[in-house]
Amino acid sequence: MPTTVYVYVTDGGVMPFRHVTGEHVAGVTIDRKPVQAGAIRFAHGAPETHAVEYLGDATTESVRIEFRTEPLDRPIRHVRLPPVALDPSRSEMQAQFENGQVRIYCEWRVPRTSAVRTPGIPADPAVTVAMSGSHRGDVEWSPPPETGPLEQIRIELKSKPMNIARP
Repeated sequence: MPTTVYVYVTDGGVMPFRHVTGEHVAGVTIDRKPVQAGAIRFAHGAPETHAVEYLGDATTESVRIEFRTEPLDRPIRHVRLPPVALDPSRSEMQAQFENGQVRIYCEWRVPRTSAVRTPGIPADPAVTVAMSGSHRGDVEWSPPPETGPLEQIRIELKSKPMNIARP
């Protein structure tokens, strides 16, 4: 099973996960705590089967991105990252998570400024999730630099593609 990143685009309520199969979780129900827009979960890729029930009052949206690259330095457990509070008065990029497979940033751009690049960080192929504006929740593959205002989550792929057998 591939490693996966979930980007929560809107707030979301409690979700019970009833695990049918899975490493250390078969037969267990786990309540996912409420999430906030901008939070990220890096799922380590252990195979499991589960049923999910959403208990929130408002619609919740998230983006699920499965990686088909080598899972280098795969975490033993899921990694949960809270939303980042960036200064809306200036453009900035803040690192959220990095391992041998991916590098995840939260980025904010003020009006009329383009992408912020952190010195020493390569421009690896990336997936971006828009977190603000009329394109909120849109996902793009290595988009060209865009001017602000814009908030986005940038996920750079560092490892090589996996060899996937096709049926």
